[in-house]
Amino acid sequence: DGGEGEGGPLAPKERSQTMKVAIMFNDLVVKLVEDPVADVSTTLGLAWKIHVGLDQDINGRRVVTGALKDVTMFNTVIDKTQSVSDQLKSLSTGHYIMDPFDMSLSVEQSRSEILEDDPLVAARLHGGLVNLRLTYQDYKLVMDSLGVLSTGADDDGGGGGDNKMD
Repeated sequence: DGGEGEGGPLAPKERSQTMKVAIMFNDLVVKLVEDPVADVSTTLGLAWKIHVGLDQDINGRRVVTGALKDVTMFNTVIDKTQSVSDQLKSLSTGHYIMDPFDMSLSVEQSRSEILEDDPLVAARLHGGLVNLRLTYQDYKLVMDSLGVLSTGADDDGGGGGDNKMD
């Protein structure tokens, strides 16, 4: 009959089950462009990779891991007339403002053999050295880009439209 009775598809089965999930995003890039209208413009970029994993077994042990890898910031020139893949290649020709570093997090949850109602949780966070070098030109690029954004959103007369640096 296919119901919940003996031998039906919903009948409980004795077997060991585990679950593993892995999610990876590589080569994520956020670009802050000095002049969004120009074909060629100085660009400040932030790049990283994200790796997330989940492992769970039948005993209730659950491990969640996450990592930010190769997090870096750079200053380069982007040509919008090029393909996206060529633009990404040009990112490696810029100068690094922040040296690449990694950061990882691991959280493990398991059942206590002594206190059955209370789970045991252990967390570990590990980060590498963050070396950041900002020049005045990098600062000016950020401020000019934010100024362009704020003048477009500030047409309601709320002030802040005259924030140009001479």
